[in-house]
This record gives sequence, C-alpha cells and structure tokens, in this order.
Amino acid sequence: MTFKSGRYRQARFRRGLAPLELILWLPVLLMAMALAVNYANMTCWRIRGEVVARDAVWRERWPRSGGAEPRPPDPIWPASAGMGVRGDDQFGSLNHPSIQHPVVRGPVLELGNPPQRFLVNATLDQETGAHVGVSNIDRDYRFLSSLGRFHSGEIAHHLLTREWQCAQMGFWNTYRRTLVLYSLPQTDPALPEAYVRAVIDLIQIPHFSAQSVLDRDEDWRIYHGGYPNFYQSVSVRPDYGETDPAVVYDRSVRPLVDRMERDPVFGAISWLPRRMTEAYLHMYRAAKAEIERLEDELNGTPPPDPQRRLWIQNRLAQLYQIQDLDGKIEQLERDMRTLDARERQMESYFRSLHAGP
Repeated sequence: MTFKSGRYRQARFRRGLAPLELILWLPVLLMAMALAVNYANMTCWRIRGEVVARDAVWRERWPRSGGAEPRPPDPIWPASAGMGVRGDDQFGSLNHPSIQHPVVRGPVLELGNPPQRFLVNATLDQETGAHVGVSNIDRDYRFLSSLGRFHSGEIAHHLLTREWQCAQMGFWNTYRRTLVLYSLPQTDPALPEAYVRAVIDLIQIPHFSAQSVLDRDEDWRIYHGGYPNFYQSVSVRPDYGETDPAVVYDRSVRPLVDRMERDPVFGAISWLPRRMTEAYLHMYRAAKAEIERLEDELNGTPPPDPQRRLWIQNRLAQLYQIQDLDGKIEQLERDMRTLDARERQMESYFRSLHAGP
C-alpha cells in the first residue's frame, strides 16, 4: 500500500506539466520547421539555377544560336534572376595526351640561320572555345524573414563549345590545313627571283631541247596520248610532317642516290637510264606489233566492217607518224647492252672502293 501511495503522489504532482512543456518547446519546434522549409525551398532554387545555367550555355553551343530565345517563364525563373553566357578564361583543365601533340602545342620546327620558326596558330588550342553558362537569384526566405535574403551567387556550367570542324573554323574542307594551322616564316624575297633566273638559265642552255625525252617526247605522245614524266623527285610519304633532317634524308633522299656498301646499291637516279630505255623499247616494240596486227586485219579475209575499218585506218595513220621504228628498236637494244656493261663496271668500282687498299 505504501508503494502505490508513492506513485499516486508523483503523478498528482506532474498533473498539467505536459501542456506547459509543449508551450515551452513550441517556438523551438516551429523554428526547426521553418528552417527545414527554408532549406528545402532554397535547395529547389539552387537546383533550378543549375538547370538554367546549363540550358543557357547549351542553347548557344555551335551551330546553335539561342541567344534570342525567350527566357523561362516567370513562375519558373523570375525576371529579376540572372541568366547568360560568357567566355571561360580559366578553362584549361583538359588533360589528354592528344592535346600535347606538337601540332597543337607548337612551335615544331626551326630552320635557317638565324632560325625561323613555323609557329602553330591557336586554331586547335584546347583552351579556346570554352564557355560557361551562368545564373544567379536572390529570394526572400519563406519564414524567418529576419534572416535576410537568400543569395545564390554565380551558378556556373562549363562547356567546351569547339568541335574544330572546318565550317566552325571558317574554311572549306578542301582548303590547305597548313595555312590555317601554322604561321609560316616569310621567304627571303631574293629566293623567288633566284629561282626564276635559274629556270631561265636552264631553258637557254644549248642542249635543252635534248631533254624533251624526259617530259615532252612526241613519239610517246603519239602512242600513249600524253607526255611522259621521267624526272626524279622526292617521294611524298604519309609522314611528310617529319621535321628531323636526318629522318627525311634517310626516308626520301637516300633511295635516290647510290650507296657504297658491301653490296653496292644503285639509287633511283642511276637506274633512270635503264628505266627509260626499257620503257621506250617496250613502247616501240608494242607499236611495231600493233601496226603489223592492224595491217593484217585490214587486209585479211573477211574484211572488217566499215566502222572498224575506219578506226584501223585512223590508228595506223597515227602510228605511222613514229618514224624508223626498226632503227630505234635496234639502237635501244644496243643501248641496253651498253647499260649492262656500264652497270657491271660501276658495281666493280664500288666494290673496289669498299674493299680498300
């Protein structure tokens, strides 16, 4: 009975305290609720600002031009809130091996004395073409106005807008990339003049007409319908952008010249007489065989139809313009024997040089 009496007295003393405690804690609960509502509301506006900044920069990404498009309506984004695009001067965070290539980073080549640089333009610069969409908003808090106003500050969305397409960079796809990518050194004005003088001197040499066999031979034009080109030139390789002179010599120039090794190697220049002799000998033999075949067909039985006969007569008239076929074939055959002897002599001479005393 004593224990029950004690519990009764404690309950009687706390009667009416619950409403008092609620009244005492109610401001704290309401403040916590107001802070939660304010935080949720401002978080919503912050996320909306991120979306607006992203939309602002993406609608102006090339080839789009969304600057004239209307802003989001007022309930979504107030007219007093900020929205726009600006260049990103601080954009330089790309880290990829391809953008460290010399074509992008330059300069890549120095020539001459004093050296002149082939400077790389900023056409492929990864730090160009970067834009950032920005937005900002100031809003009153829904509750607890004494806290002031919510300032989002600048909300930014970075975007690399360059794709480095020809149209975007302002030139046609067939335009020479060298003139766009590089600032080439200026040529000495005396060099073009010297080149013109050299060409004039070459044309005026007494035996210039004898060189017509290289690129202006009439027999070749009569048979093939066009002129030949036997001039030796440095071959253009896929890696023509190589800047090391030693590598360029090894890949492009060395195959043209003779090399005195243990087994002598003749370059393309030394093989030119044989290549031309074989080409003309093959042409004259083919022309002679074609004349004999067409004459047999023209005089054969049954005779060709009128259309075929006319074509044969025209082709024979064309081939008859090549004078002295037999004499030219005999001369070229003698030249082939002479070339064989000279090549053996050159090979023996190279071997003697390599062997030493």
